[in-house]
Amino acid sequence: SQPEDTSVSGHPGQDLTQVAHESSSSHKKTIEMFTETDKSHDLPRIQITLDAKTIGLEIYKNNADTEAKNIQKPDSLARIALNNTDVKFHMYNDDSMDVHLVVHSLTVDDTRPGINSKFKHIVPVIEDGHQFELQLDLKEPDPVRSGIVVMTVKDPKVILSLDHAFLLRNFFTLPFNEKAEEHRSPNANQEQQQGMELSYLLTIVNAEFILLANPDHADSEAVVLSTKELLITQQTKTALVVKQMGMFLCRMDMRKKSTLRFIQPFDVNLSMNGNPKNDQGGLLTDLVMNIDPLVLRLSYRDAMLVTDIFNKAYELYSTSMNKEEDASAQQTTAEYAQSLISPSSQKDVDRLNEIALAQESLRISFHGAQIVLIEELHETPMVDMNLKPFNVEVANWSKALSATVEFQAYINYFNIKNSHWEPLMEPWNFRLELARNSTTKNDPLNVKLISNSILNVNITHTFLESAYNAMHLMDKQKNVSWLCIY
Repeated sequence: SQPEDTSVSGHPGQDLTQVAHESSSSHKKTIEMFTETDKSHDLPRIQITLDAKTIGLEIYKNNADTEAKNIQKPDSLARIALNNTDVKFHMYNDDSMDVHLVVHSLTVDDTRPGINSKFKHIVPVIEDGHQFELQLDLKEPDPVRSGIVVMTVKDPKVILSLDHAFLLRNFFTLPFNEKAEEHRSPNANQEQQQGMELSYLLTIVNAEFILLANPDHADSEAVVLSTKELLITQQTKTALVVKQMGMFLCRMDMRKKSTLRFIQPFDVNLSMNGNPKNDQGGLLTDLVMNIDPLVLRLSYRDAMLVTDIFNKAYELYSTSMNKEEDASAQQTTAEYAQSLISPSSQKDVDRLNEIALAQESLRISFHGAQIVLIEELHETPMVDMNLKPFNVEVANWSKALSATVEFQAYINYFNIKNSHWEPLMEPWNFRLELARNSTTKNDPLNVKLISNSILNVNITHTFLESAYNAMHLMDKQKNVSWLCIY
């Protein structure tokens, strides 16, 4: 006997966000609920099975700037492989179809010649279970084909060397530059969307993104961004749920012993409407975000490590963007002449019409923040900064951005002589006003900090003494790394 039909595509009113929350407790039941369909077919009309041990792709660097290089022997950049892939495809007499894909592991290796990196396995292989599983169910056209995609990714770990990460970014984003977008048919995506209604559920379990400070050393410091579960669903609404996301610092050769929690785990929920147009034909954007309390615990050495890594990432990003701007600025005479006679004014008019008809709304509920500064001499908390919960509401930012946010903050410091917390800054109410006219080019963002309450700051001899000792210790550690020597 065939199982009862419980697929979402048969119930358009069901919200995938609720299903995403339920999937965390019993993911197997969720997949069965999404993928079991009442098939009245005896046998599939077409059945295809593919079993591949390895499907590999190797990408190479562009050696156009190096004339001495042989174009037939470019330098390798990375090697990507799907290991132990199993694909099953069924098509039935009513043109409905289903695809089941299982991949044991995805591996990505840094294959650049002449590098001294100790971490060439960017995405290492997992040992147990299947890393990727995808189920696609498509119903018969009636008149539009509808379907559901359920994808699960287990234990993905990405070890990033910043310079290699930006080389990969440049490789994969090159086809999507502005010139490529101009040559694309503007109605291509609309035709695809009109021909199929596709809902999806993506679940990522135990993900880690590791940023290395110095990949040439096996004992390199690293910043690790981890999450216990990430859910992305799309049907009538698009929802993003991130559970237990946090950040910690570690040393790669002794990770368990050296782990220091930088950002305590917290949850983030985001939902966005799935209706692209409003009643007037303009774009409709409605975003709702909920962020759990954010707790940061850091010392001077922790802050310096995170700052150095992100500064390096920003420098590489700026260099990459400058190269793209230089490439786009190189126009031939014919291209420049064509740009002078192109109907850019009509594009500007269409853009202004879209902005005029657009409706935008953003609501954020932030449940507060706490930043604890650690004094390294005695390894005790020194300063505790707190921000009370607040809400942010912004509307129609494409036309004229205007937002006002009310805050309440206070700061305590730990008196090491009497082992008590004492107020450094008493509770203070203030508001932040943001304003910008987005329809005017190069219009600056106006920021105002306004408060009608008295700001009380208490400074004692003990606090000044503790601050002086902390500053003196920072000066000693400016040129000394915490975990390794650069």
